[in-house]
This record gives sequence, C-alpha cells and structure tokens, in this order.
Amino acid sequence: MPWFDGVFILNIIKGIGMKSKGFTIIELVVVIVILGILAVTAAPRFITLQGDAKNAALEGVKSAMEGSFAMAYGKLAIAGLEKGYVLPLNPAIDDWCQFCMFINGYPANNTNTLITLVDGVGNSRVEPESDFYIWPSTSAIIAFRDAKAPFVNCYLKYNPPEDNKPYKIDIIPCE
Repeated sequence: MPWFDGVFILNIIKGIGMKSKGFTIIELVVVIVILGILAVTAAPRFITLQGDAKNAALEGVKSAMEGSFAMAYGKLAIAGLEKGYVLPLNPAIDDWCQFCMFINGYPANNTNTLITLVDGVGNSRVEPESDFYIWPSTSAIIAFRDAKAPFVNCYLKYNPPEDNKPYKIDIIPCE
C-alpha cells in the first residue's frame, strides 16, 4: 500500500488522533465578534428606517387633512358659510358633519370635527381602528396611537384659523 493512498490523505486532513466533536472556543469567539460588528453597523440603518416610515405616515395624514379640509371648505362655500363661525347642529352641514365646528370655512380645534373629516384619526388611544389620536389643546396634537403622553417625539400640530390667518399644520418629525 503506497504512502499516498486515499486513507492516508484523509487521515492527514482530519487530523490523526484528534476527535472533532465541536467548535473550539477561539472559533466561537471569532463568530461572536463578527456578529457583534455586523449588529453595530446594521442597527442604526434599521432604526433610521423606522423614523423615516413614521415621518412618511405623518406626511400622509397631513395630506389627508388638507384634502378633507379643502372639500369641507367647498361644501361650506356652496352653502354660503365660508366666512365666520359655523357651530354644531347647523342644518346646512348636518348631513355630512354633524357636531362639527368651522372658522372661516376651515375646521375649528374640535376633536369631533377632525375625527369626522380625517379617516384614521380617533379621539382616544383605545380606539383600535384609528392609527392616530388627538390631544385637544390650543393646538390639536395628532400623534401615533402607540405614543405615550407626554413623551411624544413626533406628531402633527394643527392650529385652526384665527382672525385673518389661515389654518396651519406643522409636522414635528421623528428622530
């Protein structure tokens, strides 16, 4: 039997007399270090994507609000109610926005008005069908349903029209 036959070479490759039953501690440490480096470099990218997604959702809600406000203004203008105050239970608007309040044709800072006009916005965090909810104050804060007050870091701020100033919707972006 020659010294270079297959069995001899196989024994050299396997390591004669060594029992291979697992990984050495050095191999495990190297793998853990590599995984740690990958995690440190990849984690910030995923965190940034979540913030970008929430900011895009806020942009979408802002656009939905502007569109619904424009339609409401048009309906009020047709009824001749685009100037001054329109209070709840007005027969001219009861068929499409009962219990709503408007100032100069645009929504007042009224939770019921905003909920009626904008789909996906609710008045409480316990409403499962709403993705956003409203905190009424001098300016309505429209935040993600999973946000916990007062630690909201990204939201929409709705300032209703005052005097001769139009309404304003500000986006406070997620970080």
